[in-house]
Amino acid sequence: MALTKCADCGREVSPRASACPQCGGPLPGATPHTTTERTARELKALLLKRRLAMAAGLIMAPCAFLFLDSPAVWATLFALGLALALFGAVGAMRAKALMWWRHG
Repeated sequence: MALTKCADCGREVSPRASACPQCGGPLPGATPHTTTERTARELKALLLKRRLAMAAGLIMAPCAFLFLDSPAVWATLFALGLALALFGAVGAMRAKALMWWRHG
């Protein structure tokens, strides 16, 4: 296989390369490589939001024990914390399933 010369720096480069490894200049006749993102940003953002909700719920539920002297506040905070943790966990599993479904 004959090497070709880079038009920018003059270094000998493989004809299968799309750019010169020395200077990064494009080579004539080479097809540029494209990189595609396999997982959409929306799904990554959804997964992050759900994990943050789950973490907030797991922090909020034990903090409810600080309000044991008022049962109404304790019960509300504890139930809200558990609901938020459950919402986050189910949402994170859904986001992971969507990532798998769309991108294998």
